[in-house]
Amino acid sequence: MIDYKNLHKSDPKKLYLPIQMPMFAGSPGYLNNTPKMKLTYMFAWFIIGICGALINSSTVVYINEIKAHYYLSQFEASFLTCVYFMFSSWASLFLFKLRQHFGVHFFLKCLSVGLICSLATRLIFASFFAEIITRAFDGLICTGLSVASIFYAGSFLPAPKRILMLVLGLGITQLGMPIARVFSIFIDDGHTLFVFENILYILAILTIRFVPLPPSFKTPTFDSLNLASMSLFALSAMVLCFAFSFMPYLWWDSVFIPVMIIVGFMLLIALIIIEYNRTHPLLSIKFLSKKDLIKIILIASCIRMFLAEQNMSTSGFFINSLGFNNESLFGLYMVIFLGAVLGFIVCLVLMNKANRFSLINHTVLIAFSTLCLGSFLNTCLSPISVPKDVYLGQFLLAFSGVLFLAPIMLDGMLKSFVRGSLYLVSFAAVFSFCQNVFGLLGSGVINLYLQLRSKEYLAAFYEKSTGNFAYLKTLASANAYNDLFYIVSFLSLIVCIYLALELIYIKIKNIKVHSRELQILQSKMKKRAEKTQEILSKLNNS
Repeated sequence: MIDYKNLHKSDPKKLYLPIQMPMFAGSPGYLNNTPKMKLTYMFAWFIIGICGALINSSTVVYINEIKAHYYLSQFEASFLTCVYFMFSSWASLFLFKLRQHFGVHFFLKCLSVGLICSLATRLIFASFFAEIITRAFDGLICTGLSVASIFYAGSFLPAPKRILMLVLGLGITQLGMPIARVFSIFIDDGHTLFVFENILYILAILTIRFVPLPPSFKTPTFDSLNLASMSLFALSAMVLCFAFSFMPYLWWDSVFIPVMIIVGFMLLIALIIIEYNRTHPLLSIKFLSKKDLIKIILIASCIRMFLAEQNMSTSGFFINSLGFNNESLFGLYMVIFLGAVLGFIVCLVLMNKANRFSLINHTVLIAFSTLCLGSFLNTCLSPISVPKDVYLGQFLLAFSGVLFLAPIMLDGMLKSFVRGSLYLVSFAAVFSFCQNVFGLLGSGVINLYLQLRSKEYLAAFYEKSTGNFAYLKTLASANAYNDLFYIVSFLSLIVCIYLALELIYIKIKNIKVHSRELQILQSKMKKRAEKTQEILSKLNNS
């Protein structure tokens, strides 16, 4: 009988059979849990996943409420969002190494401490500076909660279905933005928001405290060179996030943004040079330079940039240009939420099939196809538009936004997982970095494009017409958004054509996708099963 109350004190060598062992240091093992404990872990997965998803989304969705609460300027409000992404973009690498060095229970304790610090900082100080610190903690914490939700999912899934832990963990975190949008009709001021976030902090702390994960093995990972490389990685991420966050506000008035971008890439180049020449690197640059990995990261970055339009179109046009409020957009937010839920369900169904790895390319193609179609359907905005006009387009965008992440992440994880923890942490760190940085780049470019394009249209309309200035301004904004959706639809179509041609080539050449990786994985699992059977036979004989 497993003592779940003292699970954190257990010795992994005495607790696990070979088939139950963690696959690498820092991850929990997989016990033969009772049905009651499986339900407990399922509940913990849901709580941790939803809490992490909502905390992750609140900085972006509720920035206007924070801005009004502290009487912030647009620059100061943008800085809060920037700080969040500055810490989130490098958290994956740091937390991975933390788990490897100190174990999964220490990792969970650090998450609890971070949540308590966020809670205490806001309650004690309640100022703009305190909010900056809170958002920095949130950037680290949410990445950790996303990983924890994956581990909790693995603890209630049966062994044959355990690959779905990645889909469940990542999928539920992708629902944060749509849920936060729906909740925005109830959260109309900073005080209500802070109470809501504090409740999420407390729920996550209690779940981590009372539902422990099985223990993990440890391996030393922190040395002077690793710390230097992590510092370069963090600094480059923070500099680039800062530059892309403030691109729409400072680009034309100062050389500050171009200089920051150059500095950020110089730090990245320095990191690459150091890691490439190390005997025992922190990141495997040679592995990351393989064309398959580059393709995965680029495709994921593209869709993250393209999906930045969804936030701009819903809140940007209807609220800022047409004067809608959150209550009048409730139907639109519900449509977006339902699209995201359907994307989660479809992803889970497809990845649950026996030939799931051969379906990864098909799933990503579906995601880009719906992104292309959804963007095209949104090119109908005008000064007399109502939210219903973009229901179908926004539904498809939300669907594609959730559908793509888990399969493409699973593709990269499989390629790296079978090679070892070095390759796994390399892929996870760079993938997370690109998702955050390119997401900010997409938002920055889109915001900048909308500003400039709206001014061009307004100038052209003003020269040709003597109509109402407010109407002309709204018309210019609508045309700018329509142009944006045309561009995203066209770029998505190009990616769709590439993915479709790649699939056709794979079919014609009869290429067995992931065959080598699956053989290695099956061989490892077979050896573990044989060793487990041998141990059980000895125990039965004795």
